[in-house]
Amino acid sequence: MANRIQKLVLRQRRLFHDVSHEVRSPLARIDVALELARVDPKHIPSSLDRIEKEVHAIDRLIEGLLTYARLEDSAELPTRPISARQLVETVREAIAFEGRTRSVKATLRDHLAEDIIFKANEDALLSALGNLARNALRYTPDGGEVHLELDRGPQSLILRCRDEGPGMPAAELNHIFDPFVRGSREKTGTGFGLGLAIAQSAVKSQGGTISVKNVQPHGLEFTISLPLHPSAAS
Repeated sequence: MANRIQKLVLRQRRLFHDVSHEVRSPLARIDVALELARVDPKHIPSSLDRIEKEVHAIDRLIEGLLTYARLEDSAELPTRPISARQLVETVREAIAFEGRTRSVKATLRDHLAEDIIFKANEDALLSALGNLARNALRYTPDGGEVHLELDRGPQSLILRCRDEGPGMPAAELNHIFDPFVRGSREKTGTGFGLGLAIAQSAVKSQGGTISVKNVQPHGLEFTISLPLHPSAAS
């Protein structure tokens, strides 16, 4: 128990440190924008645009932290019967739309003989799979594909998401679900490193597991495994 408490305290301290670091950067850019506007009025329009952008970034960070905190609290989430096919298709359609500007397609391989209706919190699973798919979209090159897959194990529903990016060094995979962690393949600098942490917490809140691996010839594949009650439709 003492060891567990110590780990929780250390994790909390690290989280506070990471949050302060993430907030400091947009605040610094706001300070620069304000100074430019004071020095020369012609910079006011661009400075206001910059300030607006940074305020929105801080807002996204706070929303992500609140979502992560709610899921980490292990609070029981309401459940209802949902369709496995509808769940994945909702994410596929959203990613296909978001990928249009870069000609990135979102495809679904459905291995189910019939749809599976199971009880879960739909918002949590949409958040988890949506974060994985957007991460895949981010690293898939223009004209590529984000691959979604739907399958069934002996007592589980299997959801997979694969990108066509460069993959990730094996040493970094062990920390990929930690909050505020960005791998060396990070190229855009537009995220806070919370998406995958939220995805893992969301899956765990539904009693499931999530794993990741590099695939050949290239790319990163995430697998979500959700337990199925014997009465789930198949």
